[in-house]
Amino acid sequence: MELRSREGGDIWLFGGASLVQDCLEAGGIDHLIIGIIPTILGDGIPLFASLLEEKKLLLVESTVTYGIAMLRYDIRR
Repeated sequence: MELRSREGGDIWLFGGASLVQDCLEAGGIDHLIIGIIPTILGDGIPLFASLLEEKKLLLVESTVTYGIAMLRYDIRR
């Protein structure tokens, strides 16, 4: 990805499943922060529905506030 070669800080990617998936496949994501909200939907759009290859994750931080779990993972390369 072109952005990886530029100087600068972190870029927050906040979007839907296809945006996250495209950036994961291109190797443009170093960390994932996933919020888990305790609601059962019954149906929905999977966040990682059709990745071309498995991604190994390392849990580096977890917090729970008001029942919402925030999980930070590093992408293992």
